[in-house]
Amino acid sequence: MVEGFGELRVGDPVRLGPYTLLGRIGAGGMGQVYLGHSPSGRRVAVKTVRLDSVADASFRRRFDREVTAARSVSGFYTAPVVDADSRAPVPWFATAYVAAPDLADLVGACGPFSAPTLPRLAAHLAEALVAIHRVGLVHRDIKPGNILVTVDGPLVLDFGIARWPDTETYLLGLGTPAYSSPEQFTATPASLGTPSDLYSLVSTLVFAATGQPPYSGAGALAVIDAVRSGPPDLTALPPGLRRLLAPCVALDPAARPTAEQLLSDLAGLVGHAGESFLSEQQFRYVAEFSARRRPAPNSGRTRLLAHSWTAETEETSWPFTDMTPMIDGDHVLVPTNRHVVRLHAATGQRIARIPKGEAGPPMPGPQTGRVLALAGQVVVRRDGDDVLSAIDIDGTTTLWTKQHTAFSPRFMYISHDADRGDLIVVNGSTVLRLELLTGETHWEAALEGWRFATWSPPLLTPTAVVVHDEYDVLYALDRDDGRLLWSQGKAPIRGIFDDPFAGTPPALVKTDETRCPETVWVPLEGWLRRFALADGQELPMRAGPFRRDWYNGPHVAAAGSRVYVTADDLHVLDAATTELIRTVPVPSPIGAPLVSDGRIYVNSRGGKLYAISAETLDIAPER
Repeated sequence: MVEGFGELRVGDPVRLGPYTLLGRIGAGGMGQVYLGHSPSGRRVAVKTVRLDSVADASFRRRFDREVTAARSVSGFYTAPVVDADSRAPVPWFATAYVAAPDLADLVGACGPFSAPTLPRLAAHLAEALVAIHRVGLVHRDIKPGNILVTVDGPLVLDFGIARWPDTETYLLGLGTPAYSSPEQFTATPASLGTPSDLYSLVSTLVFAATGQPPYSGAGALAVIDAVRSGPPDLTALPPGLRRLLAPCVALDPAARPTAEQLLSDLAGLVGHAGESFLSEQQFRYVAEFSARRRPAPNSGRTRLLAHSWTAETEETSWPFTDMTPMIDGDHVLVPTNRHVVRLHAATGQRIARIPKGEAGPPMPGPQTGRVLALAGQVVVRRDGDDVLSAIDIDGTTTLWTKQHTAFSPRFMYISHDADRGDLIVVNGSTVLRLELLTGETHWEAALEGWRFATWSPPLLTPTAVVVHDEYDVLYALDRDDGRLLWSQGKAPIRGIFDDPFAGTPPALVKTDETRCPETVWVPLEGWLRRFALADGQELPMRAGPFRRDWYNGPHVAAAGSRVYVTADDLHVLDAATTELIRTVPVPSPIGAPLVSDGRIYVNSRGGKLYAISAETLDIAPER
């Protein structure tokens, strides 16, 4: 799979025409969209056509005609069409691949456009419509998801190709009714004219100004009724722009201006030539998005450019449960005592705050009603003594409920692997591997010898489950069947509260550095000890000790040739030599660092998430 794109699924083609398919970009109104490459290696977006469209006898002729017209639209305004085959069993066409976010993603990441930038955005889009209409095409699906935003200007996608042959099927195929013109629900595709695109353009600009669709309702039919009942609310647009756009949403299509007229009218609002239509934050996001989805020079891997940012979350007073952030698509989820805060991973923009339940008393271990794990779209939580349940992330559907003595609240810890669907539960000497989506038990193992408790979540590796108990004994179990692979350490007799690293899990260090074998790093009284994953042999360690709170750290994560340790600060080590490279001052870090897309994310008790560029290791001030 190519980073940043969905995997090909069973039934997906692996080749269309001369293009080898690499992954899924998404689904469009006309069919599936794939990332592919030409024989020379140039990337393309290959778009297939829905089979219900192909059944019409005239479809292939119209497809050929509209592809020919689309090729005549300048690539200055669109992603140019480079190839097509209307005679294939599943017709397809290919456009140049543009590594850029769409308008919906940009607004979701950075918030609405500011008043000064909206006229320039409007002018760019009007200019694109002029080019499309000039060759005799009607787009018919102008919406945020069909507009890619580059630093040089927006590009319009999917113009005029492969629309449906009759009104009924066309309506069923509409992607987003909220951006349609009123006549799209009454006219046939053949009779739909260019004024429809002007109406949709204004609806799209309303979204850019507010971050919300111009129409809403309980279901598609309610949205359609709202569109047909009157124009969208334009009050969020600046007065000068609102005055020019109001005629474009007249209910009578004949009363709307042409795209050329609108572009001419907008000329007086766009300001100085050469000014960007993007804010500084938007410009940076677009540039980073593009860099993440381009292959690095002389490498098949993705080149990452990331800036640092700091965002406010929520203060955390007792970080006994896992407070490590996690990545969910383009978002980062940040646990606090009472909530999970969802931020955009590239910008720090707050998206949502998800309740976790009552905080519970300040004691070690998870509490009743608390979130224990966030595994992609699955939330695992406690529903009482000895009971676990899993719900979807929206809290609307219970996936399973399960009872087991190992689920008692005081000394239970869990880890998960959303990709493989595993949930590992450890309580005292009992270890269970459960199916994340169903709660089914794959295996249950009992650790040999007398052990009072484990105080940290287990470590999951591709082949093993590693458990660290309160007496510094390390166990490695086979992940497939639960048998003991090796153990390290002895069990000295000492009281439970003498343990100096409660709540601190071991970590697997697997890097790109060939000098560094797969190793398990274990916190011990402020030091870190290393063991070879293959056989448990202890390896030398140079860096340390690291000061930290008794219940918090050190925690470890690794990426590339570096290891990142959160303790009193963030410490960056060389993975092979274990020598300290740099200490980054992060106030009161909690949980393990998270390394993703060129950033190190560090949660803090003070209610902030620090996203630190892995390249510069600089901390940005809070916005």
